[in-house]
This record gives sequence, structure tokens and C-alpha cells, in this order.
Amino acid sequence: MNRREALAGCAALAAPVHLAARGGGVSGPTAGVAWGMDALAVLRLGEAARLHTLDGPLADAPALTADAVWTLTASGRLQRWPFVASPGQSDTRLLAPTPHALAASADGRVVALAQADALVLLDATAPPDAPPLKVYAGTDVERRRRARAAALRALPSRRSLLATWPSLGEWWEVSLDPAAPPLYEGLVHDHRMGEGLPTPGYLAVRRAPLGDAMPTPDHIGATQPWVAGRAGDDVAVVHLDVRREIARWKLPGARPQGACGHDDGRGPRWWLPHGNAIVEIDPRRWVIAARHDAPGAVLALQALPAGIGGDAVRLWGLFEVGGRVRLATRIGGAWTWLDGAARHPTSCVADTARRRLLVMGSDPPAVTSLDGEGRTTDTWSLPAGFRGRGLAIPPQPL
Repeated sequence: MNRREALAGCAALAAPVHLAARGGGVSGPTAGVAWGMDALAVLRLGEAARLHTLDGPLADAPALTADAVWTLTASGRLQRWPFVASPGQSDTRLLAPTPHALAASADGRVVALAQADALVLLDATAPPDAPPLKVYAGTDVERRRRARAAALRALPSRRSLLATWPSLGEWWEVSLDPAAPPLYEGLVHDHRMGEGLPTPGYLAVRRAPLGDAMPTPDHIGATQPWVAGRAGDDVAVVHLDVRREIARWKLPGARPQGACGHDDGRGPRWWLPHGNAIVEIDPRRWVIAARHDAPGAVLALQALPAGIGGDAVRLWGLFEVGGRVRLATRIGGAWTWLDGAARHPTSCVADTARRRLLVMGSDPPAVTSLDGEGRTTDTWSLPAGFRGRGLAIPPQPL
């Protein structure tokens, strides 16, 4: 199932619905956000899940910021749902032409939309009827061809966002940092001699010409300056600083969207699901270091510090075994099944700051928080009709 298929079908817009609160506890920070075909659930520590229903199918995955989540429906309705609800904070805009992709900066100040053949930045702090912060025409550098952006991604550690343009063979990185250094484009590169034409770095576009075989941006690391994705039967890696592809492997059926990375004491490692195996890649040399058999078809991997001292890393994985999806974990050795933690799991995401794993299950619909040893610490029940499609943790602004 691709991203668009996973985001099909939502119901009518309504006021937020609060599920029955769990007993005890004090309201804490937002642990995560789960979304499905007809609802969005905000998960806060010490509270029940706060459910929001939408007015139609999502056009793209929700965009999380440090204090809210933005949704974009296929009808062009852009809505902001604050994590801490209070009167007057909801922000709804009906946009035309209808956008088809969405992203937002980690600090929540900028919302990016792919709208027809343009990239549009909105100032999220301005009134809904304020003009856009910036509009970029979707053209190549010679302005001879126009195209639509296929995907937008936030890059919190770089204070920027990524837009992909397959018909142009380009990726764009747009800096959202007011202190970004000037950008030099063109044929003259000896900037030390004062040559070239500088462009202010803030909101400037850095183009990466990748050609027709460009990958999709399936995996974005927390701090790494590279992005990985599929390109047909290949997995390719693009370095954002040098603006070119730096690695490619023929791995039909690999799932970079389910990959994860961590430093296990030997240096950084990137673990990539590939069928019934996990490909271990060394990102310092971009070579395949090992290939590990898995207990089933690997759908997704997450990594957390093991919590036992040293550099040990605990891997978590969702595996399809005999037509059933199961959750398992390991530290170096054999995998241990955690069938009691989440029945019929559909998504999992690691919260590295709190050293825990969030798992969404479908029977019954719920999100469970597990500590480093796989013990349940929190559970958020979801409505019986909730069909989970995604799970994410809010970014922390730099």
C-alpha cells in the first residue's frame, strides 16, 4: 500500500470529540499523533486520546509541529489542531487551487503546500486571509519547463524543507532559517574572490539536479544530511550538502520508509528492511556491512538505546509472519515476540528523547507506549471504527 492509498477516506468535519479520560494522572506533553481514514487522534500523557474527525480524505499525511498538527484534505481544507486546545486556536483555510502535498516547520511558523505547479509557503502566525509568505513557480533553472511537486518533507535538524520535482529531475531544499548564509548559484563558484551572484539564504532554493532516476524521499534521518528512498528496484541516497546522489544499490522490494539508524558502538549504522532480511549499511563508507535473516517479512524497524549502559542498541521490528503482523525486539541476539504489547500492530515509532516506543494496534484500536524493556507504560484507546494509517511524534524545534 502506498502513501496515498493509506490515506484514503475520511468523514465529515466536526468539533473535537474527547474520549473518556483515564483515571488518575496529570496532563503532560504530547506523546504522539495517530491518524486513520476518518479521524486524527492527539495523544497526551495523562489524558485520553483527543479525537478530531475530518471533512474528507486526507490529501497527504498530517504535518506535525512542536505545538500542533496540520491536516490537508482532498477538498483543499487546511486545518490546524493545537495540542493544547483552547477557544479560538483552531485555524481553518479552504484553498484553491486544491493543494496536493503538505509540510510544516518544526517550530510551527511556516506551512508549505504544493499547489498546482507552485510551491507556496504560508506564515502560520499570520491571519488566515494574509498573503503567502512566498510563492515559487515550479520551473527548472532555465525556466523552460513547469511541473508539479510530488512530495514535501520537513527537515527539522536543517531548519528547511524538501520539495521533489520528478518531471524536472530536481530536489529543492528551501531554508527556513533567517540566519542562513547567502546562496551562490550559477557557473562561477569562486566565492572567496567575490565572484558569483549571492542570494539571501533565508527562503532561498538550493537545487539538486538528480535526473530521471531520482529517488522518492522515503527516509529522513533525525540529524543526518542525507535522505534515502526508492528509485525503481534501487535504493538511492542523496546528500543534501553536496546536492547529488552518493550511493545506490539494486535491492528490489526494499522498504527505506521502514528503515532506521543508530550508533551501536561501532559507529553509525543504517538498518534497511529487504524482504525477509535486514541489510546493515555503514553510512560512513556507504557499503553493505552485513545482511541479517529476519523472522518474517520486515515491514518497519525502529532503534532505541538499550538502557543497560554502554552503546547497546535495542532494535524493534514489525514483521509479517503467516499473514499476520507481529511486533518483536532484540539486543544483539535472537528476536523476542511481544504479542501482548499490541494486538495486530500497524505502525510503530521510536521516541528517542523519552526512550520508548509507540505502537498502534487495530484489535482493539489503541496506541501503546512501551519502555526500553518492552513493558507497557501508557495506553490510549481509540474508537472501534478507527482504522489506523500512521503514527508520528512531534518534532522539537531547534
